[in-house]
Amino acid sequence: MCIFKFCFMWVVLVTCALLFQVLSCAKDVKVKKIDFICEECEKASDSNAAGKEDLGESISKDIQNPIIIEYESLKNELNVRTYEEMFEKALNFYSKGDIELAGKIFDVLAKNSPNQNYKEIALFNLAISLERMGNDVQAEKIYSELRKSNIYEIKADSYLRLARIKVSRGEEFSFEDGIIVDRERGSFVKALELLQETERILSEVVTFTVPVGVKFSSRLVAIKREISELKASQKIPEVQSMLSLCQGNIKFIEAALVPNYPPKEVEKKAKLLIEAQKEYFSVVRSGEIWWVTAGVFKLGETYRYLFENLVYSQPPPELKTDEERAIYREELMKELRRALKWAKDIYEKNINFAERLKFKNIWVSKSEQELKKIKEYILQIEQLLSVNEDTEKAN
Repeated sequence: MCIFKFCFMWVVLVTCALLFQVLSCAKDVKVKKIDFICEECEKASDSNAAGKEDLGESISKDIQNPIIIEYESLKNELNVRTYEEMFEKALNFYSKGDIELAGKIFDVLAKNSPNQNYKEIALFNLAISLERMGNDVQAEKIYSELRKSNIYEIKADSYLRLARIKVSRGEEFSFEDGIIVDRERGSFVKALELLQETERILSEVVTFTVPVGVKFSSRLVAIKREISELKASQKIPEVQSMLSLCQGNIKFIEAALVPNYPPKEVEKKAKLLIEAQKEYFSVVRSGEIWWVTAGVFKLGETYRYLFENLVYSQPPPELKTDEERAIYREELMKELRRALKWAKDIYEKNINFAERLKFKNIWVSKSEQELKKIKEYILQIEQLLSVNEDTEKAN
């Protein structure tokens, strides 16, 4: 019992120290400007200079169209004269954190594009804005359409962002050959594939849905090797973040496969959970905002898992009497309440961090969902412990 309590507290206290690192790192995270779109807009602008001269004339012909009226009204409101100037305004609003206004402008630009390339670039930026506002369903629809684009960068990045949404949501995504032809995006695909696989295995292990007779050891060894090779060959920050999440998931899986008895096994489980948490913290330090929220969420999940795994475990067999088992359960509940409060704090910090940056994605939505569940768990435990205290006083 004492050894169990020591191991449990070890996990809590080490994470307590690490949590301060999360907060200090999170403050320094910067929102990145959309590099690719600025570049492509410039290319499209150069190749379609003649189209710009005819734009005013085409607008005057279609002025009765309500979409055109909205476009003209927005031009006046923003004090711009051309499509390109309005596009630059939208990018400026996005970089300053006014995502809703940027999205509105991108939407109007997409509906009033002088050519297909401009339309696709505006739609791509609209999808990014929707994604950042938490509307991943609508963003997903746009990315799906843009996979048909003739612009390789638009097609490839839409494919990758669509895959990222699906994998983060926990849905199975079938990666196709031939879509990604450059090395950097290829490494992104490989990292996403590894993340999808480790997420699936982890889900099966922690929810006890592992098919009978399935062994993960050989596959985990192979995944570790693939991660190591990819980490050494690619230094792209977002790829590194995904690979660190994979490494954290592997440690989490290994911890979940360890039984809760005898005490030496509990100690082993605690060490593995701490190693998983350290990998998730390394994601936070990377500063890639999508994966920062993922890393913080996964940290909260280690505590939620600890609660759900131990609360249903059988008392140690050396406890022979009902009184001994009752005392054990009460002490266990007190320690698990502490873990749940850590999970609650972590989920809340993830949500608040995202709100400060005006950012919302699937990982933030998951944090909101799990926070509700954790609050209910805490309420149930406090009610149970309160009943036990009242019973003791009565006796």
